[in-house]
Amino acid sequence: MRDKLISLSEAASLIPSGCTLGLGGLMLRRHPMALIREIIRQGKRDLTLQTWVGGIDVDLLVGAGCVRRVEAAYEGLGPLGAAPNVRRAAEAGAIELEDYSETTMISRFRAAAMGIPFMPTRVLKGTGMADQAHVRPIVDPFSGEKLHAVAAAKPDVAIFHGYWADRYGNIQAPPGRNSDDVDTTIAKAADKVIVTVEKIVRHEDVMRRPTLTYIPQHWVTAVVEVPTGAHPGNCDTLYEPDFAALEAYLAAAKDATGFKTWLARHVLEPKDNAEYLALATTPGKLAELRMWSVA
Repeated sequence: MRDKLISLSEAASLIPSGCTLGLGGLMLRRHPMALIREIIRQGKRDLTLQTWVGGIDVDLLVGAGCVRRVEAAYEGLGPLGAAPNVRRAAEAGAIELEDYSETTMISRFRAAAMGIPFMPTRVLKGTGMADQAHVRPIVDPFSGEKLHAVAAAKPDVAIFHGYWADRYGNIQAPPGRNSDDVDTTIAKAADKVIVTVEKIVRHEDVMRRPTLTYIPQHWVTAVVEVPTGAHPGNCDTLYEPDFAALEAYLAAAKDATGFKTWLARHVLEPKDNAEYLALATTPGKLAELRMWSVA
């Protein structure tokens, strides 16, 4: 097996401008935020984002001017409200936005994971979502029923935040994690997979509990150790969302000028995730958010 452990800056360098970027996580949970910030620092542009239920990851990339198109079922901060940068950019025509139902976006990723060009679906009947670029009307050849085909969503690169991994890229999760996500499907759909994790552990520890591996090493291009790498979101069973930091972000991002100030201070000026955390929160607050540590 090949050693796939690299730095955060090396990981971001594997993501070219103009590519289709798949994003893992769900709303406030397990978005690869440290890597998102490094992508912005490296000045990536013209990205197409494909995700399921996007959060601050999508909003931050859009606000920083990195994005050309978003294909997703949702972009927002859940109980805190809408994604302000996505809304502004969509209303101004600065980005293309393809809005799908949750099941439709899953079908698109499943098609790519299965190596087929599209997936049939009933759920778009009678909706405006059926008019989008990646949807076509079809007829069931067996029953004659009118359906829609949704094109496979196949990222050039997909990025995730996970729990722990070995140096070879076997990504593991605790048994009690909240698993209502499609990270595994997106990973299988993508050409390249980059995963940030809370901790790198010994390969022997991974092999001791092989059933905890949910993204196997042969799918993974690179792995990066980034403690608290999902902040200000959470990492299920390890730490909770930092709602104070999320609310501060939303307050700053309510207008473009405030967002630019926040972006400079919290993304462009810090050289790494440790410096970002020192600005965004405090050790005491992080300790309050902590549920348990990776052994």
